Amino acid sequence: MSVTTSRTLLDAGNSAGVAALRAALGDDAVSTRELDRIALAIDASHYIRTPDAIMRARNAQEVATAMAVARQLGWPLTFRAGGSSLSGQVLSMGLTVDVRRNFRDIEVLDGGDRVRVQPGATIRQVNGALARYKRKLGPDPASEIACTIGAWSPTTPPA
Repeated sequence: MSVTTSRTLLDAGNSAGVAALRAALGDDAVSTRELDRIALAIDASHYIRTPDAIMRARNAQEVATAMAVARQLGWPLTFRAGGSSLSGQVLSMGLTVDVRRNFRDIEVLDGGDRVRVQPGATIRQVNGALARYKRKLGPDPASEIACTIGAWSPTTPPA
């Protein structure tokens, strides 16, 4: 038995977006496989929104290209990171750009007073880098081992 949704066939605008991204970044840059789309159609909430396509960005230039294509075509773009959502904030019916895997750099600056972090680094990794300076990020979610900066920062108000 196959799992299908009413969104299995992409409309022309989304097909154009997928084609533009594949032309710019290569055929493997964007997935429209049903399994990939359904895997990112849920979060910890009760909502289900199946994206048209999934992109696992490898670098900042690919993110910029995806943003330019999405803007040009009026295609919704949503970033996805680990621990992003308990209430449906990361669910998209457009292009979902996953930034968990390839954006994990952490750079501690000014003796620990500042830190430059990419969105795929977990809070535990960042706090591990800051520990030698007797600093840490707060608040301290229970999900720090899985929650990434890309998920935590847009949904967590300043302490």
